[in-house]
Formats: sequence, C-alpha cells, structure tokens
Amino acid sequence: MSSKLEIDYQIKNVSKGFIFALAICEKKKWLALGQSDGSVSLYNYKSKVLVSTFLNMHNGMIWAICLDSNGMFLFSAGDDNAIHAIDLDQCKIISSDNSSHSDSINCLALNRDGTLLVSGSDDQTLCLFEIQKGQLKKKNGLPLHSEAICVDIEKYSNFIAVGYDDAISVHDLHKMKLK
Repeated sequence: MSSKLEIDYQIKNVSKGFIFALAICEKKKWLALGQSDGSVSLYNYKSKVLVSTFLNMHNGMIWAICLDSNGMFLFSAGDDNAIHAIDLDQCKIISSDNSSHSDSINCLALNRDGTLLVSGSDDQTLCLFEIQKGQLKKKNGLPLHSEAICVDIEKYSNFIAVGYDDAISVHDLHKMKLK
C-alpha cells in the first residue's frame, strides 16, 4: 500500500491570496474557498469551473466557511465578527449576523439537515443559530473558558464539540436552554 495520497481533482491558481477556509458539497460537486481578502469563491471541483465569486464578503480574512448538504446555502465568518448566509441559487447574501460575537469568528459547523449552525469566536463564546431557508436566527450563546478554534456538530445535532488551544469540550444540546 502506498503512503502517498492520490489526487482525484486538482484546481490550480484559485486565489491571489491565502485560502483559510474550505467547504465541499458532494451533491453539487462544489468547493467553496474562504480567502484572506474577505472573498469567497465557489468552484465545481469536477469540471474545474469557477461558478461564482463573492468579493469583499468580509472586512478582513475569512476563517470559516460551510455549505449545507444540498448546496443551496453557504455560510461564512471571519475577522469582522460577522456571519453571512448566501443563497447560492440567487448568488446573494440573504441573512447576516453582526452582533452575536465581539471578536473574530474562527469556526462554523452546520448540522446534517442544515437547521442548526454553531459558531466559535476569539470572544470566548459559542453561538447557536436556527436556520430556516438560509435565514440566521440566534438561539443561544454559551460562554467558554478560552477562544474557540474549531467546532463540530454531531450529525443528529445532539452534541457540539469545541476545540481550544489545549483542550476540547463536548456540550449536550438537550441540556442547553435553546430560546
């Protein structure tokens, strides 16, 4: 067995800056890139075609990006403390949240059915959002002991895992008061 990872698809020269966030949607063969200039690019990774570019989505770097499993909505977050929801059929921002975090947002995760988004920030909070047709509706905030570096939602939305500089924590959503 070879220890070298085989490349199935490769797209070169996709960004003039750095790519800090990636998301993939198998259903539509989409690859979304969050870039250092605050822009988002959406590619069809199979045909290697640029589908759309969203310039200046954020003021500063994009640290986190995710796509729903149907490839209908894209969520991005970054240095400007904002989360944006993009309707990919309309190619426009349909919802934004600029007030839930007071510092850079480092991570986003979307549950399997696209109804719950979680964000983690340098402000030492984790925020939960209910998603309805791409619209962000804040449900709750959870104080953390350190900056959230990475986050994930268990596929059936019962647990959230959060990574910090030197530790992880797991939170049961049923025990959290989702208002």
